[in-house]
Amino acid sequence: MKNKHLLFFIIGMIIWELLIYCLESYINEYLIIFLLSAISISFVVLLYLFLTKKYKKEYFIYIIFIFGILLRTLYILKTSIYERQHDVLTIDSKTNGHLKYIYLLFNTHKLPTNNEWQFYHPPFYHFIGALWLKLNTLIGVDLYKALEGLQVLSITFSNLIMVISAKIISKLKIKRLTEMLLNTFIAANPFFILLAGCINNDCLLILMQLIVIYLLIKWYKKNNLSSTILLAISTGLCIMTKLNGIILIIPIMYMFIKKYFEKKKNLFLLIKQFILFIIISMPLGLWYQIRNIILFGNNKVPRPAKWLYIGNHSLSERYLIPFKDFFKNIYCQVPEDYNIFTYLIKSSVFDEYKYKGAEIIPILLLIVNTILIILYIMQLKIC
Repeated sequence: MKNKHLLFFIIGMIIWELLIYCLESYINEYLIIFLLSAISISFVVLLYLFLTKKYKKEYFIYIIFIFGILLRTLYILKTSIYERQHDVLTIDSKTNGHLKYIYLLFNTHKLPTNNEWQFYHPPFYHFIGALWLKLNTLIGVDLYKALEGLQVLSITFSNLIMVISAKIISKLKIKRLTEMLLNTFIAANPFFILLAGCINNDCLLILMQLIVIYLLIKWYKKNNLSSTILLAISTGLCIMTKLNGIILIIPIMYMFIKKYFEKKKNLFLLIKQFILFIIISMPLGLWYQIRNIILFGNNKVPRPAKWLYIGNHSLSERYLIPFKDFFKNIYCQVPEDYNIFTYLIKSSVFDEYKYKGAEIIPILLLIVNTILIILYIMQLKIC
């Protein structure tokens, strides 16, 4: 994908989401017309490509993006910020959820005065959410409309996940058909569609992690000063989105070490780059945790609820036996789905929610999802 084309596409995507936000009430009233129009436009684009025989890979990837954007748009049109959420709650709840965190930053322009429950999270996502509310209220948008509009941020992050994933996938040594299928899988995967409506920091975290991976690939190919600084800033922002983003330090360290063994004469340069990386990324990523420790004596990461306990199952049951009791529950249930593979396969389709309808449909979805995951793993050959 050419960077110029991609930039125009991203700008167009953001304009699209803002238009949907502004016209939401009208679109919901005439949803069938909206659907038919979107399908018709997609059909015209496909017909144009067919008639002109422009079968370039780039065009088909953009069609996949459009398909994914439409799915996410339809989802948020029918989903409020109080449905299928994780630890969000309301702006006036007694418990400190993500929505209250955003509203606190917006209303007081100050960080939380405690780090209880979701207030322990670093504030990068919540800063962005508070800025969104501020921009909306400045132009006269009702607060509760602006709160619902926080999904514009989430859907934008979810859309960008498709884009950055495609950039990473293009670096893999796989067949073109497999590349298209992988991009389609990410565009249509229910997990990313659900994230498009979630008002917490998970979607932004995944986007930042993918950006770090992409920049790490670029750094590995050309490890100069600018690529090191970009990698450090993105890693710091990733950790400032959610603390477990720090896990990416492991593959980053591995790539630094790998680079040394490939070109041992550059050891001093690599050491300087790694020191620079740490100097930039760690303060940027960990300042909020350090603040919490200074002010409150700890970072107070909430303990998992007792009903999440799975220590009564052996390590082999949890990590090695993938399909034991797989169909005991159709939907993802905690702690019944104690095996990590079972949990990942189910939650990637349903999250942790149950849905009404014929049970054969979720069973088929699980089977298809499992087969696709296995096939993709078999196809991948990392550069």
